[in-house]
Amino acid sequence: MEREQIDADTVTWLPAAESEVVVSRWKEEFGAERYETLVAVAPESGAVRDTLLPGVRPSWLAPVTKPVFVLFQEYKTAGLMTCEWSFVAANLIPLARVDGNGFVAATRNWTGVMVVDLEEEDGETVFAIEAWGVFVRR
Repeated sequence: MEREQIDADTVTWLPAAESEVVVSRWKEEFGAERYETLVAVAPESGAVRDTLLPGVRPSWLAPVTKPVFVLFQEYKTAGLMTCEWSFVAANLIPLARVDGNGFVAATRNWTGVMVVDLEEEDGETVFAIEAWGVFVRR
């Protein structure tokens, strides 16, 4: 799934300037900044780390009723994507491939954060997932 292949009726792309305002707020209000870059650092407790398998949604992933923001590497020029959680949950691996570097999904108030990274292990691409807050079933 390339960005162009994401169904425009399913998602909304915020303008780059508005996206930067949202990300700046996350950095300031939730301490999500290191070296002037947004970082999603898992808390010491309550986070779950796993490896995604094609076609398998982790059982610990909780449904979220509010829209989520999806941040790709090029959010400063492309903007943040907003959509329903169900779209993200159904497309974890395809969304991770959009810019080849994974993505961060977060609620507006940073009550839930999920990071999906592409990692190399023994020449294979592995999809690592880490989530906390409302994205983790208790």
